[in-house]
Amino acid sequence: MTSKLPYSIFFLLISSLFEIQAQDLIKTKKQEEVNCKITKKTPDSIYYSYIDNNLIKEAALPMNNVQEYHYNYYSDSVSIKGSDPTNKKYEKLRLAANTGWGYRTAKTAGSINAERRKALEGLRSGLIWSFNADYFFNKSCGIGLKTSFFNTRDNFDGYYWDNTGISYVGNIQHDSKTLYIAPEFIWRMYVSDKKNSIWMGISLGYMDYYRTMNGDTGNLFSIYGGTLGGGLEVGYDFHITKKLGLGVSLYYEAGALIYYTVKTGNGYQYKNDDVDAVEGLSKIGVAFGFRFYN
Repeated sequence: MTSKLPYSIFFLLISSLFEIQAQDLIKTKKQEEVNCKITKKTPDSIYYSYIDNNLIKEAALPMNNVQEYHYNYYSDSVSIKGSDPTNKKYEKLRLAANTGWGYRTAKTAGSINAERRKALEGLRSGLIWSFNADYFFNKSCGIGLKTSFFNTRDNFDGYYWDNTGISYVGNIQHDSKTLYIAPEFIWRMYVSDKKNSIWMGISLGYMDYYRTMNGDTGNLFSIYGGTLGGGLEVGYDFHITKKLGLGVSLYYEAGALIYYTVKTGNGYQYKNDDVDAVEGLSKIGVAFGFRFYN
């Protein structure tokens, strides 16, 4: 009379046998180490077995992704449990520094005259600098801090007057600065054999604004204030080395400054709360820069 081993005992015996034999190593060009049992090699692929949660699984890697491989690499038995060893170890930290071009899309307030409207049109486009620091909880989702600075300038010959009777005729330097600081939520999707990534960030934070007009005699006019702002940014990152990369992004930031302080060159100052004189801060742009991963 013959007896049959229960399936569980049979499986444990097979697993133990596998662990004794699973002493090979595959090292990828991304410096990932796969502890396994190599079962077959062809000019195009290398096939191997590994243990995942007490189950024997089969997998393969293209040879153009393999840097080196070794049989009987480990003196002790090795088993792999928990996850597929071919999964890329994702970068938890992402730092991005960018510079680019932005264009203010907000409409000019309807309550101002044609001359001032023309002056504001000269501040539509300018340079942007930004910095992002993001931490990922997993391969796809993370949080971070976004900071961007948008500067526009214009220089023209014209005239200026304010409601106190002060007027000026001559060359005018017109300048605006917008600072945006906000926490952001970021989503990432790896592409190109998990080397590069497409990402999207959504942010909500504080937008600070400062605009001045200066003539040969000094400051003619300035306004400043802060408001709530929001942003949406999408981009593409690609690695140069393991920890360094380049990236490009398209962004949109929105904000409207209703309450702000107005100061004229002769020291006259007042608070604006006229909704018809709102300063629109919304803008679009494109930015390029460096990436650091860890």
